Amino acid sequence: MICGIGFVYFLAKYNINLVLTTLGMDYFQVLALFTQSRVPWPPVLEDILHILSAFNLNIEITAPECTVPDLSYISKWLFIMMLPVAGLVCLTLVYLSVSGYEWCFKGKTRTESWYGQHLNRCISMFLVGGYILYLILSRTSFDVLNCQVSLRY
Repeated sequence: MICGIGFVYFLAKYNINLVLTTLGMDYFQVLALFTQSRVPWPPVLEDILHILSAFNLNIEITAPECTVPDLSYISKWLFIMMLPVAGLVCLTLVYLSVSGYEWCFKGKTRTESWYGQHLNRCISMFLVGGYILYLILSRTSFDVLNCQVSLRY
């Protein structure tokens, strides 16, 4: 999550147009959704699709059941659903620490640092993060209604 926040901050700082990155992200996220289908893919293609599922922030890549054997489906579901809240808390802490540093140590006024460029960057980072998390949150929230999900977990 910290690397993602750093990457989005880099994009916002240098005013890189996010249209190209969102098109690539959409493409890789849709390709990664094919791993969820029950199509017998060739092994090489299945490995590629599994790697591309990292663009979906697929938590199954890390295999949390292996590291925490008694992890329940509800705990994993709550963790995924709390990702936007955790991102908002992280961005708020980053915003307050950077603005507080500039206010206390660099002598900038409150309007120059707090209401200046840092707030706009943090809001744009949160929106891009929500854009990236959209598919995994949607899929996870509807997994509760799927009768076959309990077999996978």
